Amino acid sequence: MVGAMSDSEPPAGDREELGAVEAYHTRIDVAEESVPDAVLTVIAAIENVRRTDLPILYDAVDPDALEALLASATGPLSVTFRYHDYRIEITAEGYLSVESTST
Repeated sequence: MVGAMSDSEPPAGDREELGAVEAYHTRIDVAEESVPDAVLTVIAAIENVRRTDLPILYDAVDPDALEALLASATGPLSVTFRYHDYRIEITAEGYLSVESTST
């Protein structure tokens, strides 16, 4: 579970390098965990910084709307957005993918 980590713990998941693009995949429980918190925790761990050192997530996506959308899904749903040099994809099933967009 992503939400139980401290700022200094690396997230549990799979990291793969695709040429110049680095991708990270994990799964979270969208019913039990805060999706915005999970996104920030993963990116902070990837960059080895505190979550509070990252830009405000709200500048990229409305965190409340994101959680409401995922929580209300009755079938397959995927939300993709860009945040702080990353392409973030989260599904209603809890699959979280973070891909670097910096070259």
